[in-house]
Amino acid sequence: MIVCSTDLVLGRVLARNLEKRGFAVQQLNWEPCYAPLPEGVPTEPYLVIADLDCHVVDRWGAITRLNRFFPSVPVVILDYDRPDAGRLEAWRPYRFLSKPLGLHDLLGLLDELRVEVEVP
Repeated sequence: MIVCSTDLVLGRVLARNLEKRGFAVQQLNWEPCYAPLPEGVPTEPYLVIADLDCHVVDRWGAITRLNRFFPSVPVVILDYDRPDAGRLEAWRPYRFLSKPLGLHDLLGLLDELRVEVEVP
């Protein structure tokens, strides 16, 4: 699993909590809104958690970029703005969690995604 965030505190808190629950986590100090994908990043991780911290107009473009980088990987987007119902449906299987977020919300979503990934 990759946790992408330029917020070092958030990235560490997420990684530490996920590792305690048995997830293998790679932290990546990367902003998918603007920066190119760093070298050496696995192209098919189990899951990507992407913390978006950019202008609203650029946030939706980041979804397209993430899909280009990780086309067959479940992605959880952390953001202060929640997309409308139409975008939520169009961007499935991507999932969105609003910041500030609770760890229980993230863990519940990860359980849901694991079920969806395992079902043929």
